[in-house]
Amino acid sequence: MAELVIAAVPSIEKIRFVNSGTEAVMSAIRLARGFTGQETIIMFEGCYHGHCDATLASNGHQSSSGIPDGAKAATVLAKFNDLQSVEALLNQHKGKVAGIIVEPVAGSMGVITPVPGFLEGLRALADRFGVLLIIDEVLTGFRVAFGGAQNYYNAKADITCFGKALGGGMPIGAYGGSKEIMNRLQPDGDVYQAGTFSGNPVTMAGGIATLTLLKDPAVYQTLEDRTAQLFAGLGKVIAKNNWPIQLPRLGSMFSIVFAEKPVLNFQDSLTIDCKAFSKFFHFVLDNGIYLPPSAVDAACLSSVHTVEEIEETIEIMSKKVF
Repeated sequence: MAELVIAAVPSIEKIRFVNSGTEAVMSAIRLARGFTGQETIIMFEGCYHGHCDATLASNGHQSSSGIPDGAKAATVLAKFNDLQSVEALLNQHKGKVAGIIVEPVAGSMGVITPVPGFLEGLRALADRFGVLLIIDEVLTGFRVAFGGAQNYYNAKADITCFGKALGGGMPIGAYGGSKEIMNRLQPDGDVYQAGTFSGNPVTMAGGIATLTLLKDPAVYQTLEDRTAQLFAGLGKVIAKNNWPIQLPRLGSMFSIVFAEKPVLNFQDSLTIDCKAFSKFFHFVLDNGIYLPPSAVDAACLSSVHTVEEIEETIEIMSKKVF
């Protein structure tokens, strides 16, 4: 299983398996701190990286109670798709930053793709300031392309996190990077991480089967064709009726965003009409279509969805429900 992932993702030389995306991110952040000797993590407003302390709270923002003040102080927020905000934080906390963590395609404020140069710019800033770039591919990994968004955008992480799609439905997470970085993990190094069920044989079997199937480019072509079909049909109806709906997507990862203008960052996402989406969600659910119940969470099509099912979906979604 490790050999399959390493062969698919050029930035990974060694990989460690865990049980979820949250575990992968939590461990990657600890590894970045251990490797650099620094504590501060730069995260982006509106990006979601699981429920560990380091990613649920920051200066000026908290998503849960029960998080110690030290964790809040050690995470600072930049603006997605805004390199200047990242550079400003790197200068403000110079010599204290362990890493930058980013979703290459944001999936929790509507689907937001990186503007041209954003991921490349993060790589350049990380190199210039001597910090690690952690790319969280829990949503995008092996979903938007074989090998993930890094392969699609030709981006390079120091540490990559995976989950969900990597295991074909089995409980899985993983994080990997160069040998130099990964060798800081115990027993070779001094950064601790372990788990009783990490890398268990059943999950690894599921992962091997999944990645073997995904090697076939026809799978991704099918995903692209079905999603393009859905968006072409919905796009015509939205344009005809002048509905305030945006249809962002990358590959099979998409969202139906009830907003007047395209959403490019967290502040833009605050304009999403959650009440309108809620009515839409319950209407399509009553008609046999199950979307994520949140107005801001990404949805994904499957390669087993048929042309006929997509046409039926377009027909149901096209009925005015506002």
